[in-house]
Amino acid sequence: MNTTEQLNLAQEAISHTLRAICNDPQKFYLMGGRFNGSFEKLATAHAACHGLDIESVFQNFQPHRENYERYCDEREANERLLTHCRENGITAD
Repeated sequence: MNTTEQLNLAQEAISHTLRAICNDPQKFYLMGGRFNGSFEKLATAHAACHGLDIESVFQNFQPHRENYERYCDEREANERLLTHCRENGITAD
């Protein structure tokens, strides 16, 4: 495999991973966003490979807002429910 083929594979892997993170609210919650090291490294590599401004990459790789907000709301509700159950000795048994 030559260097061009290797670079193309790396670019495809980076783009695929960024899209996968942004298309899944749970993945974005865990790995996405400007201050997550993994996401930042992927975005920086994507920008460098394609000659893009890093800010445009951060703007373009965002989750669908409504889906992400719904996921965050559901996550918070689940955390509140779990806390309530733990505090009141409620178990699944």
